[in-house]
Amino acid sequence: MPKLIIKRNSEWANKMRLFDLYLNGRKFAEIKDKQLLSFEIPEGKYQLIAKIDWCGSQPLNIEIKEDEIKRIKIEGLK
Repeated sequence: MPKLIIKRNSEWANKMRLFDLYLNGRKFAEIKDKQLLSFEIPEGKYQLIAKIDWCGSQPLNIEIKEDEIKRIKIEGLK
């Protein structure tokens, strides 16, 4: 089964806050500072968005195929 791996780098300014992760418009996880999350998901096309407070990322469109591993890095603005 395909796997989606999401890593969040450490940031001093956002260290104590969580990012909410949305896949195809539905919240599916929260990620802490320096955390690594791994999810098995069905193959297909997805849109990933990360949000913190009122700020959010641009949508990231991904396509994942059978037995593929996608790695995504999450970080705030620098």
